[in-house]
Amino acid sequence: MLSADEFADEISATRETVNRKRKRYEILGLEGAKRDVRFPKWQIGDDGQLLGGLAQLFEAFNGLPVSPSGKR
Repeated sequence: MLSADEFADEISATRETVNRKRKRYEILGLEGAKRDVRFPKWQIGDDGQLLGGLAQLFEAFNGLPVSPSGKR
């Protein structure tokens, strides 16, 4: 799990770009207990590019990721 700054460095972008992508459901960011957001590194391929298909995944869930309990 990466911070927004760490995730931005991994994809050669700014923190603002990462936050915009999260709001547009292009990447997954999980809210923590302290109001911070963490980004799973598995979203980034070996080539440093974002994995395709995340937008379709969010669309399938109506923009709402499923919690660990299985509830939205």
